[in-house]
Amino acid sequence: MLNLKPRKMRTEEHQKFLIEQYNRNRPVEKQVTDMGELNRALLTTEIKYVGRNVTLSERRVFHKYGEITINIPKDIPQDDVHQWLMDNEHTWEKDLDKALAESDYEFGFGFEDRRGMEEYDQPTESRYDINGENYGGHL
Repeated sequence: MLNLKPRKMRTEEHQKFLIEQYNRNRPVEKQVTDMGELNRALLTTEIKYVGRNVTLSERRVFHKYGEITINIPKDIPQDDVHQWLMDNEHTWEKDLDKALAESDYEFGFGFEDRRGMEEYDQPTESRYDINGENYGGHL
């Protein structure tokens, strides 16, 4: 069954207060004189301003950098170091993963301070550098 009891109305004093608050600092031509006008004005304002929304977004890039040093056989020619590392990945990959996991996030792409890190279109990059020989490359 429907509840047809009238809703409670605001007291005249409260209505007068609301109208005065709305009219304060408004030019006379934009002031309201009764609750009907006040409700229409508020609804118009709500439709005009509250009906719009804006989505704000921002992309921030952070990276992690891990580094380990391993020993390799002395007799491997420079040109074969890449292949030796790939063939023996099982001996060093967990250590590199651990170093990466333990490193802190750094702001930016990570190209600025890392010699040879330059694959701008890739989400990850791995490389090797033979210490003291100025030779290396990407894995």
